[in-house]
Amino acid sequence: MKDLKEFRYPKDINEAIRLLHDGNGNAKVIAGGTSLTTLKGKGVKTLVDISRLGLDRIEKVKEGLSIGACTTAYMLSEAQELTRPGFRALQEASMTAGPHGVRTALTIGGNVAQCFPWSDLPVPLLVLGAKVKTAGNNPREMEISQLLERHPSKVLESEEIIKEFILPIDEEPSVTTGSAFIKVSRTKNDDGLATAAAWVKGVAPEGAEFEIKDMRVAVGSVRSMPVLIEGIEPLWKNSNGSDEEWIEKIGDEVLSQVGPIADMRASSQYKNRLIKTASMRAVRMAVKRAIEE
Repeated sequence: MKDLKEFRYPKDINEAIRLLHDGNGNAKVIAGGTSLTTLKGKGVKTLVDISRLGLDRIEKVKEGLSIGACTTAYMLSEAQELTRPGFRALQEASMTAGPHGVRTALTIGGNVAQCFPWSDLPVPLLVLGAKVKTAGNNPREMEISQLLERHPSKVLESEEIIKEFILPIDEEPSVTTGSAFIKVSRTKNDDGLATAAAWVKGVAPEGAEFEIKDMRVAVGSVRSMPVLIEGIEPLWKNSNGSDEEWIEKIGDEVLSQVGPIADMRASSQYKNRLIKTASMRAVRMAVKRAIEE
């Protein structure tokens, strides 16, 4: 960042927004700072540090579970709130989002806002149906899928800051949920060659098999942005956790929608195998957790 002139520490979110406005496009938000090693930052003259604004918290609110944008991957990995089966995908992704030193700095807001192809946390947020709340001149709430339709830098305004994520909590009687995140990489903390997350909701009437009522699957590390797989309802409709045939079909559907391309670390044929396997494992584990909840 050869043009960098100053670091600013706003006392509240309103001052942070004003500093971004005064920067005329040359001011950028920083929290954990882990992405600075990969960004050239040409033209950035001011960094506005929001890490001291109290956005590093996890708490239950009326809408669900609120996670502040400055909550680190390490905090997520240790959070008791994420041990419930329906949220495990996010906790598992946070456990492998880099080595320990990186995870103590990497924030959930930064991992989403910068969103590299290998970013882990956006993938489980997609399947968990997270909502995003922002602060700015025009604060708004949107589905995480809307924010990730294009790169977030193209969706967020220059003076807009991700403030928090809301994970919905399904408290419908007799309904259970489960989720899982699978990462295939050369080492535990390396960038993923393929990642997949699954979320399942179902019911298990007394004396009857578990019946799936809803399901979402998302994959990462195969496109520039994570992909939420569409149109899979016919594959799991009227299915239960003991039948493997429909899980194989979901793996095939994932391949048909993302068709991984080759990169410098793996051929397309190898990545095809990885993404199908990861998707099936994520679905299988999510169903298992929902049944056991």
